[in-house]
Amino acid sequence: MYPSSIFSKALQTFITSAIPVAMLGFIPASALLGKPDENTFYAVIMSFVFLFASLLFWNTMIRKYTSSGG
Repeated sequence: MYPSSIFSKALQTFITSAIPVAMLGFIPASALLGKPDENTFYAVIMSFVFLFASLLFWNTMIRKYTSSGG
């Protein structure tokens, strides 16, 4: 059994779609066990949303960065 099965269905959906890091172990394990989750597509979409949001944040902070000199 994989760890997310001990949680409620609502919490499983939250940890696999709202927190993309949780999908690193859950989605491959469920696919290997032959029990894919019906929310896998939403988890992948949310991981791309987090990726693009983090890239936007990174580029914004790099543009605003000023060195202290040297």
